[in-house]
Amino acid sequence: ESAEVGIWNHTFFFFGFPGETLQDAQETVNFLYKHKEHIHSAALGTFLMERYSPAHRAPQTFGVKRIIEKPDKDLAIYFDYEVEAGMDDKMADLVAERFLDTLPDKRYPQYYVSDVYRFLYASYLSERKLPKPPWLVPETVTV
Repeated sequence: ESAEVGIWNHTFFFFGFPGETLQDAQETVNFLYKHKEHIHSAALGTFLMERYSPAHRAPQTFGVKRIIEKPDKDLAIYFDYEVEAGMDDKMADLVAERFLDTLPDKRYPQYYVSDVYRFLYASYLSERKLPKPPWLVPETVTV
């Protein structure tokens, strides 16, 4: 309903959270396609094991078998890891790449670029009743 009243819907999603299965990833993809008419912009990523994150501090709680710390990288922020079950980081990368390959063509490909500020432009222009550039207009509207 938010899209119908002019609210810009930006979604960020990622694949590969420890324990996530291919079926879980498919459910995410299905959700995005089901709601594509209401999602104006999106950003995609994969899970990163970040130092001091909850998954880093209590890996067993998140199904992480092992965090691979490299002594020569003592200032590292992100770490490789192994999971008990589900997709590993390489499979998550592959799922993300394949998903990007299946996205429908858009008049303005930057629609898929990680641009978290895009909704701010849309909001600003809408509030002031200013015309939107073509890349902010929904695909169903011709400019």
